Amino acid sequence: MRKRKLKKKVKRILKSFAVLIIIAVIFIIISNKTTYSSQEPNLEPKQEEKVINYNIVNKNIYLVKDEEYKIDHDYSDYSINDSSILSFDNNTIKGLKSGNTSIEIISNDNKYIYTINVSDLLNTPSINNSKPYLSCHAYTEEQAKTIDEYLTYHIDEKGYNTRAGAVEAARFLTLMFPYKLKYFFENGRLDRSNSFFDYVDGEGRYYHKGLYLTDNKFNDLVATLRGPQPWGCSMYNDTTKTQNPNGLDCSGFITWALVNAGYDPGDVGAGPNGYNDITDIGIIVYFNDPNAFNNVKVGDLIGRQGHIAMLIGYDGNKYYVAEALDAGEYDMHVYSYTKDELINSQFKYFVDLDNFYKQDGKLNNMW
Repeated sequence: MRKRKLKKKVKRILKSFAVLIIIAVIFIIISNKTTYSSQEPNLEPKQEEKVINYNIVNKNIYLVKDEEYKIDHDYSDYSINDSSILSFDNNTIKGLKSGNTSIEIISNDNKYIYTINVSDLLNTPSINNSKPYLSCHAYTEEQAKTIDEYLTYHIDEKGYNTRAGAVEAARFLTLMFPYKLKYFFENGRLDRSNSFFDYVDGEGRYYHKGLYLTDNKFNDLVATLRGPQPWGCSMYNDTTKTQNPNGLDCSGFITWALVNAGYDPGDVGAGPNGYNDITDIGIIVYFNDPNAFNNVKVGDLIGRQGHIAMLIGYDGNKYYVAEALDAGEYDMHVYSYTKDELINSQFKYFVDLDNFYKQDGKLNNMW
């Protein structure tokens, strides 16, 4: 009997304890709710992140090591994918080492994405008449392709089919290309309309799109007798009756620059000789003309009997002349002359090419 009463008493105690636990839990829950509800409610609207739909501008830029490219717009932010290849400061992108990377520049609602190609296959433009001569097959096909891409880029930046484009082509080969080309006498010219000339057999005398550095350019040849051989490779020269490294003669250099800028004067000689030659594309102005030096512009040709060159720079005092010349160690080079030095030189006239070029493009007197 006692045991039964004890069991009932224990059950009552357990029930009471359970009730107390339930009451405590309810109290805690109510307390927490009261605490939270006593806080100030956040009535401010949720701030949504502003999404800017940028106008994307993509551009490829080709730089050589230490070359700079200045952007012509303001910016609020930028990011560089690989800062070891380029730097950016004061609106100027500078190539630091060979490689490819990109830079994104934010300007108002525009995002400029510049893909930067930096190469050490070329030099920044400078006069160096002591450069080594180009040797045979100095470049791989991939390297030669890269150099051609740089040439195309530089011409397009200045203006294809413009005076500036032709000047840029001439500057590229004489100032940026790290080698000098040997002078190669013409062995005839590719002019079927004039029986005075034979077909060309020195392909370097004839012109090519891009630089003639590898065998894959053989497919572009129209005719050949002695070759084919790229620039720098030995080939028989009818004029000297010897094996010489293929290269460019004077009018070969000028026609090469013109054809890469979008003009095709034909494979013609220097003149003025009374037959088809490079001087026929413009108006000859002799130095004794009082207006000769007043009207001359960078990109005009400069010559004498049997020789032609191009004016590629003028700094207000000196005229910078690029030429391929059969003169021993000179070959392809750039010389500077004052006005008086030009008058007393072997050059006799300018060839005004305003009507030939028709437009100047982004023409700069100096590089």
